[in-house]
This record gives sequence, C-alpha cells and structure tokens, in this order.
Amino acid sequence: MTTFYEDWLAAGDRIQQEFRRSPMVARDRDIPWVWTRQDAKVKLMVSNDLGFPTMGSTVLKGEIPVGWHTGKHIHGEESIHILNGQGFSLINGQRFDWHKGSTLQIPYRAEHQHFNTGNEPVQYISGMCFPLEVFVKLGRIQQLEDCGPNA
Repeated sequence: MTTFYEDWLAAGDRIQQEFRRSPMVARDRDIPWVWTRQDAKVKLMVSNDLGFPTMGSTVLKGEIPVGWHTGKHIHGEESIHILNGQGFSLINGQRFDWHKGSTLQIPYRAEHQHFNTGNEPVQYISGMCFPLEVFVKLGRIQQLEDCGPNA
C-alpha cells in the first residue's frame, strides 16, 4: 500500500506518460457540427474531454448562418477570432463591428451576443478556459437568449 506522498512523487511521471499518448492535432473534417441553444453550428475542437492535454482550456469552432445571431449569454473570459464573414457583437450593451481577420476579447462575466450581417456564414474560433474555471469553482454559464434569426 502506498501513501499519498508516494502518489504525489509519481504524479509527474504519470502526467508525462499521459501527455505522450494524447492527441496533438484536431482535424476539422473529422469533427461533426452540433446544434446548441448558443450556436446553430458548433464543434468542440480541443479540450481535456477529447483527450488533449490542456490545463483547462478549450477551443471551439462556430458558425453563424446568414441573417442569424448566437444566443445571448454570460460566462468567463473568451477570445474569438473571425475566420470568415462580417457582423457585430454586443458586449455589455456596447456594439463592436468585425470582419474576417478580426479578434475579439470578451471580458470575464460580460454579457455578449454575436450577429451575422453579411451574405455568407460567419465562421469563428473561440478560446475559453471553462473547465479550469469549473475546477477553481468559478465556472458558470447563464443562457439569456437562444440563437436564431435576426429580428
């Protein structure tokens, strides 16, 4: 029988072995789109849940159909990079216009929502640390409105 301290001493080697066995590449074509209340099309690309050795971060890819918006919600900090399309985001009531190549920083617990105003689907990459926030007891998502067509 080992003690807790022996387990602690062995942790580093165990973590390195897990790291060597984990995936290092997410292939977009192999990951199916899903619908959520937040996004009409979204896929989880990188996360601990998928076997990637992150320290609590996630990477998602989302798509906003022409004439649609994401849900309005609140959660921890997020960075979004626009791959295609144009539109705007409302962040704590303030409007920010964006286009292909723009990057947004959503502050911790800011109410936000994204709108496609162009004539092609908007695609974006989102980086968050929700699993880390949950681990340190700060994780919380509030869904205020669902995704759907623009009014």
